[in-house]
Amino acid sequence: MGQILLRLYAVAGVIGIAAVLLLGPRLRTACALGILALLAYDLFHANRNSALRPYHDVSLLDGERESFDFIRSRQGFDRTYIRNEFFLFDYAIMAKQGTLRGIYSVTDYEPLSLDRYARFFALIDTPGATDYRTQTFAGWLYLDPSPARLRLLDLMSVRFIVAPAQALPFRAGLHSAGWSAVLEPETGDVVVYENPNPLPRAYVAGTVHGAASADDALAALQAPEFDPHRTVVLEGDRSRPAPIAATSEQGIVPARIAEYTPTQVVVETDASAGGYLLLTDTYYPGWEATLDGAPAEIYRANYLFRAVAVPPGRHTVAFAYIPRMFRLGAGITLLTLCGLAVAGGLRWSWGLGVLGSWGLGVLRS
Repeated sequence: MGQILLRLYAVAGVIGIAAVLLLGPRLRTACALGILALLAYDLFHANRNSALRPYHDVSLLDGERESFDFIRSRQGFDRTYIRNEFFLFDYAIMAKQGTLRGIYSVTDYEPLSLDRYARFFALIDTPGATDYRTQTFAGWLYLDPSPARLRLLDLMSVRFIVAPAQALPFRAGLHSAGWSAVLEPETGDVVVYENPNPLPRAYVAGTVHGAASADDALAALQAPEFDPHRTVVLEGDRSRPAPIAATSEQGIVPARIAEYTPTQVVVETDASAGGYLLLTDTYYPGWEATLDGAPAEIYRANYLFRAVAVPPGRHTVAFAYIPRMFRLGAGITLLTLCGLAVAGGLRWSWGLGVLGSWGLGVLRS
């Protein structure tokens, strides 16, 4: 049905364009309006295909609903890795399930993905699965369940893994690493595994390792002595030395996320020794932070994420996404509106002047 509609749209479009070019003015206008009506209809109805546009019909994706409902009810702010052995055909376990079910998933397929994520995923990917040097990174991950790679997965606050029941070698690797199967639904073909000791989405770390570059940070994260439950890797640059703090041998202290929206995150800390609050959300230009209301610097932490230095005791750290380009665009828009208002006012004044002159002329005559 979808292919038939696609052909009908193509034929109607070609006929309409030809008519606009060849017919007279009145018929040309009518055909142009018809093309606009076709485009409007297409925008609102052409995405009704239930297989390609599941937001309108989720029946194809409901095969593993029990597992995803289980995760959503227990996840808090923790993340999930969805393993799909046959991503082109298995809609019930496709990466978009994270978005569809309201689950914080570390995998997705998107046209725009950060190069840092490609490099990081390459470290935990199954060897030979994807060559990120020659292929465009779209967010896919075929995790190698070895202890070293699972430790890197921990950095993303992954608590659950959805694994296909038939992926026996993968599941054996999870068992060997201490992950436990917490749900094996009676219906469906997946098993849900839980991390025995996941990293929180937000926490304070007292032990800091400084890295002068991105490559140094990646090397530090892979070092056997690196303990993500105690240490955070912070990057510096040429304009300032790497932010190496006085180390504390205590483990990480979980922080509480008090507010979480796409552009605003508020975190409350209470660590006796202080250190760096790490939020395992993407470090990206445009994010700003405050500590108890005062501006605070954001450091790039563990290669992908962001961190803010916090003193001992209770504190509130707020992250807000306010990109410079948004401010610039808002300023240009405001100036444009002001210019239009001035131009409109001048034109109105000119119109009143012309009307007044005409009125005086009428009275004098």
